[in-house]
Order: sequence, then C-alpha cells, then structure tokens
Amino acid sequence: MGGRRVGAGCSLMLVLVFAGCSVTVESDRTVDVGTTTDVRDSGATTDGGELTDGGELADGGELTDGGELTDGGELTDGGELTDGGELTDGGELTDGGGSSCRNSVTPAVATQAAWDAKYSATYGTSVPGLTDSSTFAWHGHYWVRAFVSMAKTFGDTKYLDRAVTSIDYWFAHAEGEAGWSIATDPAQQMLETGMIAHAIMYFVYEVWVDQRFASYRPKADQFLEKIEPILHAYDYQWVDNPPVCGCPGFYIYATCGGLCSTASLLMYNQGATVAKALLLIDRVERLKGHTPAPGYLHKADAAAAYFLRFVRLDGEAYNWDYGGCRGAGMEDVNHAHLDLSLLIWARRFGLGGLATTDMTRLTKTMLKVLNGEAGPDDVSGHVDGSGRPANNWDRASLGYDWIDLAEYDPTLLDSTIRVYNTHLTAETGSRFFLGWAEILRWINCVQL
Repeated sequence: MGGRRVGAGCSLMLVLVFAGCSVTVESDRTVDVGTTTDVRDSGATTDGGELTDGGELADGGELTDGGELTDGGELTDGGELTDGGELTDGGELTDGGGSSCRNSVTPAVATQAAWDAKYSATYGTSVPGLTDSSTFAWHGHYWVRAFVSMAKTFGDTKYLDRAVTSIDYWFAHAEGEAGWSIATDPAQQMLETGMIAHAIMYFVYEVWVDQRFASYRPKADQFLEKIEPILHAYDYQWVDNPPVCGCPGFYIYATCGGLCSTASLLMYNQGATVAKALLLIDRVERLKGHTPAPGYLHKADAAAAYFLRFVRLDGEAYNWDYGGCRGAGMEDVNHAHLDLSLLIWARRFGLGGLATTDMTRLTKTMLKVLNGEAGPDDVSGHVDGSGRPANNWDRASLGYDWIDLAEYDPTLLDSTIRVYNTHLTAETGSRFFLGWAEILRWINCVQL
C-alpha cells in the first residue's frame, strides 16, 4: 500500500466529536495514511496537505507540519483539549467538571459497582466460558471485549486479568496451526478463528495504546506472537482485485478451489472480522515502533473499501446485503455489528476511502433500525428497519460497534441506553455484559 507519512518531528492532533464532547488527541507517533481508491463527495486532500470535510487523503497529498484539518480542528504541534477538559493516559475525557458525555438517559447499570454486582451475582469470581471450545467465538469474544472495555474505562486491571485467563485458555485449547474449530467445515473454522483473533487483538491493542497497562505488554506480545501465524494460515484465501463488483480485495471460501464466482466471496461479516484483527496487528506494530508487514494494512484497507462497492443508498441511510455483493438477503443487525467494527475503525485510521458522509449515512441506518418495524425503543431485525428482533442478541448488538456511531450522532447514545433499559436489564450473558460495559465507557467519555 502506498501512503504518505507525517514527519517524525511533527505532533499529530486530531479533534473528534465524541457524543457531544470535542476530543483532542495528541500524539508524536508516526502515522501512515493508507492510499484510497475512492474519493468521495466530501473531498480529497490537495498537494498542500489540506483535508477537507472529512474527505480522503489522495495519493499525491501530504500532511506537513503546517497541514490543516478543516471542519473539526487543526493538525498542529500544540493543540489542547477543548471545553476545558483533560485527556488522560487512559483516553478518558472530562469536560472540566467530570460530567458524562451528554447522555440524558441514565442506564440501569450506571456504575462500575453496578456492573460488578451484576457479574458477581451470576458468575461469582469465576471467568465464564472456559469449558467448551465451541463457545470461544460466540461468547468468549464478547467476554474478552467486555473485560477490556471495563479496564479501559475504569483503569482496573482485575478485568485484564480475566481477559488474560480467557486468552491463555483459548491458546491452550487451540486445535492446530489454523486456530480453532478444525473439526468443522473450513468456512466455519476461519470465521471462529477470526472472531477469537479479533477479541485477542482488542486486548493487545489496548495494552499497547494505554500506558496504564504497560505491565501487561510482555503478555500481549506473547499473544501477538501466537496469533499472527494462525491468521497467516488463511492468507491463501485472500484475492486481490477479484473480477466481481469492483471489489479491491477480499477473502474467498476455500471449498471451490479458487474464485469460481461471486459466490466464492465470504459473507461480508466473516471476512470483516478477520480484517479487523489484521488492522489491530498493524496498529500495535506501529505503537511498538516497528514497521508492520504491509499485508495487514492492505487487507484491512481493501476489505473496508469493498463495502463501498455493494452498499446501497436508501434515502439518507445505507443498507446492504449479508453477503456483500453476492447478495443473500438484507443484513441483520446482529451480524452487522461485525461489519461496523471494521468500518468505524477503518474510518478512524483513514482506510477504505470511508468519509464522514459514509458514517453519517450509517447513523441514519441505525435510526431506521431504532424506528423501524419493531417500533420505538426497540431494535428491528435488519439494517433497512424491516423485521422484528429474532431474540435479545439482536437488541444487545446495538450496545457494541453500533454504539460507536454515536461519535457521528450523539443522540444514538441515549437511544441505545433506552433499548437496554427497556429490554435487557435481566439478561446475564456475555453480549449483554459487553453492551453494558460499552455504555459505561461512552457515558464516561472514554474512547478505545
């Protein structure tokens, strides 16, 4: 992948709108901006380094020491946190008085103590999900993310210890060089391994991005050393520029011996979760001062860009199919959280040609889900607002990944809290604990 690099002596200050709070993040780290393939209507950079309206950095653009980021702040050497607040090492934003991030609805689980009490009432001091390997991807993924989220918000390393216990157990019960679920069909094996890797890399990334957790970095490095070769076992399933849909690159199924048709492409959420793990590996290597293998960023960039080749504009909102350009019916809200997990982070790091316009349209998608066939304060089954929730997993999914769209429309935070308060207070599984953890992170103005 091509790209331009901010000079090593230049501070990068980004101003983000985070649920109504302006967050200024300053870093002296080198930042690579991936080459984009789709310059959208919100603009592209000029050769002088000006990034307009959330647009994309063009191949010839360069962010220099004097580069200016319009519509949300400047890239300067000495910015400061707006609103009189303070950004701590852990990523916590206060607005000078410690108030929440502009939520007006109080969640039923509103404090760390309330989350802990709910957890203890069901699980005591144990770590759930360490008996059956079939649950690693579908429950363990969400438990590890919940623990990481709680640690990030409150700085309490007891949650990281639980994550370490889970991940150590996973590796102790890996089923070969290709990861987990080897006894299933190859597609399921790749999906479950991707889900597990995705969760592991949340832990590794947060330990490396947050100085408070520096003592966990040797353990994180052990996990990284183990997960990289497992993910490389699926490199042969990646295809660049397949002659379908204008796709710049994506994973294909291993069962037909090659790119047989559009049906060879993985369902979008399946490839997206693997690509998200690769994106986090790339970020960790940069945080460590290393030059990552180019394939990580390339795959994440192409997988995010592929979304723009099949997504449809429906009024002001986007909708899309479960299978991407292969169809397979409207995407459901539960699987869509994996789509969004890649897309939101790709946008954060300037990948995939995703612009603020695209994120705004995705907020409109979430509004359709919240005001669709299921009615108000509930979650419709599909991203176009059709259908009713199949179960509470559909409702829970708004609390993770979907909730991060509140960065672009702060009203979505209150809407998510209402869903949880109305429907999910009695639930005790992994996904519900993750949702409550993410709500706590948001109302405390903490960004992963």
